[in-house]
Order: sequence, then structure tokens, then C-alpha cells
Amino acid sequence: MRMRPIHPSAGRVVLALISAIAAAAAPTLILGPIAIVALPAGVVIAAAHALLLALPAYLVLRRWCAIDWVAAILAGVLIGATPVLLWALVELASVDGGDFAARNLAFAGAIFGFCGMFGGIAFRAALGEPEEEPLIDPSIFD
Repeated sequence: MRMRPIHPSAGRVVLALISAIAAAAAPTLILGPIAIVALPAGVVIAAAHALLLALPAYLVLRRWCAIDWVAAILAGVLIGATPVLLWALVELASVDGGDFAARNLAFAGAIFGFCGMFGGIAFRAALGEPEEEPLIDPSIFD
């Protein structure tokens, strides 16, 4: 029997986004005393990634596939790392020889991707298991 997905409520999606923001910013706590500055900055950066990249990506991707753990982790890494890696490419292509800056930004992209992975895991965990319902009401056959 063919099944169609039941999409989570808007409240659950908002809760999942908040969870992703908190989880993506949490690794800044390992910085010790610098975390007083790094954690609020991490929350702002994670919120920008979540609202500008993750939410639109979720709304588009949920039409084509179920958001499983692997998809959530890969999307988290890509959403975290892509803006910084694009910035690194722009620096590398600059005329004034931004090789050193590009390498530093590439390293930062890896860190952002790592934090995005935590965000993707938290998003999927808060979203819950996907639910499905029959495409045709089975009671019509009774």
C-alpha cells in the first residue's frame, strides 16, 4: 500500500531549529574563558545559518525524501561549512594574494561543518521519527 508522509507541525520544526542552533553553538564552550564571547557569537552565527539556509533546505528537501539521520548529518555539515568555504574561494581568487587567509578560512569551514553536524543531529532528534499514513483510506475496503 502506498503511503504519504505526514509533515511535522510548525511548532515541532521551530523546536527542532532551536535545538539545532543550541547544539551548533555548544562546541564554543570548550574555549574556556573565551566562551563568554564565543558562545553568543556562535548562537548568532548558528541562528543565521538555521534561518537562512537550514529552514529553506528542510522545506524543499522534505518534499522529495524523508529526513533520516544520514541526510540530517550531511545537510548539517554542508549548511555549516558552505558559507565559510565560499568566502575562502573568494579570498583565494582575490588579486592581493589571499592564500593565507583562504587557508585559514578553509580551516574555519571545517570547524563550522563540524558544528553544523551537531546542529543536524539535534534537528533530526527534535524532529522525531517521520510518520506516514495510507494514501487511500483502508476503511473503504471493509
